Amino acid sequence: MSLLNRYYLYGLVPLFITCFILFLVSSSFEVALFFAIGFIWPYSFSTPGLREKLEDKEYRLSFLRLIYRYQYFLEKRLPQPKALAQTLAPFLASSLLLFLHLSLFPLYVLAGSLFYELWRKQISNKLLS
Repeated sequence: MSLLNRYYLYGLVPLFITCFILFLVSSSFEVALFFAIGFIWPYSFSTPGLREKLEDKEYRLSFLRLIYRYQYFLEKRLPQPKALAQTLAPFLASSLLLFLHLSLFPLYVLAGSLFYELWRKQISNKLLS
């Protein structure tokens, strides 16, 4: 199994299980969705080979590159660049949605980002072996 396939298998299966459990417990699709956004944001930027691909001229006008630049901007401004920026970037972006609908959903984005950090610490050895 290639590194990229293992990365997707070990990352997305626990995410789907956790989101399904959150949906059953809270009976709210928004809770599971915001949790998934919090996990997928740093997960996608840690995908092997993505940063190099986004630097290519072919992707200069893509939405993913815009989000990549936003996160890169935060990484350069924060004292603990990688982990703190990966946790705060989706939280800050989803907090803008509070203007549309007052809720606590951005807190689930923060929980999803923290879940990613725990996942990354536990799974990194399996991916490299």
